[in-house]
Amino acid sequence: MIILTPEEVRNRFGRFFYEGVITLVDPTNNKIEIVETFGFFPGSGEWTAINRCRAGGIVEYCELYGKTTVLRARIGESEVRFGPVDQEQGGQGLEGALIEGDTVRTKWAGIAGAGLSVAASLAQAPGVISACYPTEEDLQAGGRHTNRVEIITPRYEKITIGIDDTDDPEGGATWSLALNARHEAAGLEGVEPLFLRLAQLYPKSPYKTTNCTSTIMTFAVKPGIEDALIKTVADIVRSQTRSEDTGLAVLRGIGVPESLLAFGRETKKRMVSLEETAIFETWDNLRIIEIGKGTRGRIGALAALGLSERKDAAMLYSEPASHLVR
Repeated sequence: MIILTPEEVRNRFGRFFYEGVITLVDPTNNKIEIVETFGFFPGSGEWTAINRCRAGGIVEYCELYGKTTVLRARIGESEVRFGPVDQEQGGQGLEGALIEGDTVRTKWAGIAGAGLSVAASLAQAPGVISACYPTEEDLQAGGRHTNRVEIITPRYEKITIGIDDTDDPEGGATWSLALNARHEAAGLEGVEPLFLRLAQLYPKSPYKTTNCTSTIMTFAVKPGIEDALIKTVADIVRSQTRSEDTGLAVLRGIGVPESLLAFGRETKKRMVSLEETAIFETWDNLRIIEIGKGTRGRIGALAALGLSERKDAAMLYSEPASHLVR
């Protein structure tokens, strides 16, 4: 096994242009998410995503957000179908993902340019600790060469936070307050902000200020930092909200349970009662934080968690403009 640091990889192959890689794990659900930001888009992310999915292995699916891809997979190892690209195999695959204490080892295979991508480009990305090549031949990349490499990255876990009801008729906006909280949380060591998303809820709610929209934030957090992150966000929301009914809800782990997703969908099409939120109070991986004297904001905060993985979160239940959004 030949072990190189990202700097040594760069010295050997030249500079590539990954902007970063973050690896999140959820041992309870046997899930892993790899968040990669490419230096160029959309080509790098699109080609990489479809080839990894075609190759199979432990990959479940991949989503594209501009020049960032989020690949979800199972923890473990499995053979991939990779080689010269055709209908049955992809040029690059993820063969394994293993948790090793505070680090994660992901195992990659690629051929030709896709081999160069993992052996030389991913291996030097910001966020990588080291790259392990099984043989000298795996350091011969490009052309017709086949490459395998194991990438060691820090272990992160996923925290999703939903916020609702922070403004009043005179001012404020939940998404703006959320950005303030996100900025503050980004200063914590061991916290990496990921995505922010808006969720359009039932627009005929008599309690809305104007748009009836909640906000979702996701973070990558190193083990042991979760409580500090939650306290930081809650403190900012508490100090800046203009409402007595502000709600904040926190989901730990990768994936949204079906019942929580169903709850989020219901809040798009009708008035949901506070009583319907009671089933979530006993969940081990979900925490509801009341910010003010009232509790009505917990509905939108929980809905935000339920819709946190939906690209159509910003749409109405029956969205007339959906055919124009691609």
